[in-house]
Amino acid sequence: MLSSVRSAYSSALEYLRTQIADLPFHTKSRDTLSSTENQSFPAVGTGGAAPVVPAKRATHPNLILATCCTSLLIVGMDVTIVNVALPAIQKDFHAHLAGLQWILDAYTLVVASFLMLAGSISDRFGRRRVFQIGLALISYCT
Repeated sequence: MLSSVRSAYSSALEYLRTQIADLPFHTKSRDTLSSTENQSFPAVGTGGAAPVVPAKRATHPNLILATCCTSLLIVGMDVTIVNVALPAIQKDFHAHLAGLQWILDAYTLVVASFLMLAGSISDRFGRRRVFQIGLALISYCT
């Protein structure tokens, strides 16, 4: 049984390797960039008088992924904290199960509303700025 699982796993892994090898990735490393790729060029119609400032260097995709995963972890932990606090809420407010469900639903609704609001605000003021402000607020309020 174990040998059949291993053989199926190895054949699936080999299939994925062949599929990935066929993908058209851009494999040009940073060391092999041509000498003109990082230079600034004059703007069109200026006669070479005003150089164009090169674009900002892009952030590494893995850093962006790690930041998004961390933010999801924070939001997930926040919801978990509310779930853990439900017995104490029930004891303090003498709430029934239906009341606890309403508390959890109201909390989830408020969090979802703030997420939608943050999405529309980020369209106006920039994703990075709104994301940083949101993380600061949730860290301070939690």
